[in-house]
Amino acid sequence: MKQEGFIRSPIFLLSILILITLFSRVCFFEHYFYGYDSVNYALGVIDYSLENTRPHLPGSILFVKSLEVINVFTNNIHLSFLILVNIFSILATLFSFILLNRICRNLNTAALLTIFLIFNPMVWFYSSVTEIYVFDWFFSVLVLYLSGNKKSIYWLPFVIAIGAGFRPSSGVFLLPFYFFLVFKSVDVDWKKLLLFWSLAIISFLGWFIPLVSNVGGIKEYVELFNSNNPMEQISFLQNIFRLSSYSIYFVIPFIILSIFGSKNKITKEFGLLVIKILFLILPALIYFIFFHYSKGYALLIVTPIVLLVGIQLGNRNNTKIITTAIIFEVLIFLFLPSKHSSIDSKLKPSVRESEIWEIWLDRTFSEYSLTLHGINTRDSEIDNVKSIFVDCNDSNVYLGPLLSHLGRPLQYEFPNKKIFSLSFKDINEYIQFNKLVVKKVSRYNSNMNSVLLLRRNLYEKYFSQYDIHIKIENLVSLRVNENLFNDFQDISNSHFVR
Repeated sequence: MKQEGFIRSPIFLLSILILITLFSRVCFFEHYFYGYDSVNYALGVIDYSLENTRPHLPGSILFVKSLEVINVFTNNIHLSFLILVNIFSILATLFSFILLNRICRNLNTAALLTIFLIFNPMVWFYSSVTEIYVFDWFFSVLVLYLSGNKKSIYWLPFVIAIGAGFRPSSGVFLLPFYFFLVFKSVDVDWKKLLLFWSLAIISFLGWFIPLVSNVGGIKEYVELFNSNNPMEQISFLQNIFRLSSYSIYFVIPFIILSIFGSKNKITKEFGLLVIKILFLILPALIYFIFFHYSKGYALLIVTPIVLLVGIQLGNRNNTKIITTAIIFEVLIFLFLPSKHSSIDSKLKPSVRESEIWEIWLDRTFSEYSLTLHGINTRDSEIDNVKSIFVDCNDSNVYLGPLLSHLGRPLQYEFPNKKIFSLSFKDINEYIQFNKLVVKKVSRYNSNMNSVLLLRRNLYEKYFSQYDIHIKIENLVSLRVNENLFNDFQDISNSHFVR
């Protein structure tokens, strides 16, 4: 059958899609570790220790070990991380295209929807920075691809068991989809299924036993969640607030296709496929909405959602509207500005002046920004701090309320300095970052060999009576004395969300 579109060879077209994926990421790679979790993985490569959050729970041991293998050749953990992320990106692109072509039965539509997927701002962002979430993209599309085989119920447990070693939570989210496959299967060979489940459990134990052994055993591993649980304790409304901010970058391009795309009637065959895909999407989505959402979790369900779009569009000619949506995505990622979060967005509700919608806008286009400008803003911030550190020999650095998130990445860049950030759980504690260790320390009066690092707007509002030690762009450092340190603690405790 003659194919519409610009390329007729699926292999050649797939090669082009892989090159697009790789080129669009490499050109916009971040230059420094920035995320707290990213540094957790990086330090885990140096010395794996769950007790010391290298990495954080639940462990992702196979991900860290994969970084170790790549690092043997690169001797650069940051580069190794970006390489691993983009191995998963390329594989996710490959399987996404195959699935879309199978559903749309039109190479042109399948290729365009794959490009739409590649350039989704959330997908693009997390393929360009050192975060683990691209593995979710690959993992879910691999499981969905393999599920097309009638024998998949036998060997999918093995695939999920191995994948869970990279990201345990994703393995849990994919189990309802697997059980749906078993439920819908006819003539199940239960002895064979039991055999393959036994092999899957052995594979699971192959990484799980070393994981729990790192902290002394299964009991100690479970107990560790009480003290080092990586999930923040936030309310339902706070979770929705965060989810909605991230979703702006994820969802808006889909709205264009949903409103303006020409749609097919859903046949019985495709109706069953829709139900199957929903079993992959809904368990994770329910958890994201009602329990906890952060960063790039939605990459677990991005290809299944695009597949639903592909089922709707079918083989109709939607070239123009898909192309328009792709251009819109590219414009969002490349040109939507990002900024540093305002002081008000970090203040306690009792003292802030902004309305909640203003705080939402501020955070959505600053700390939650999933754009090229967001990457550049992060890199610039680390660059500026590094420039200040080059000019000061102080061994202790206190981070102001707007910079507390930099503790972990600065620990990686400057392991010999003691860096203190505010504790968000106890006003009598700081979080200390030094060498490979992160720990809580009691509040105490700083010694004189210390500096306080602040955003310039915070300095001008609360600390302008003190002389600036070093000033670079929007950052200033102040020499710590007793009065400054007491003022810093009082203002942080009374005004800022911790």
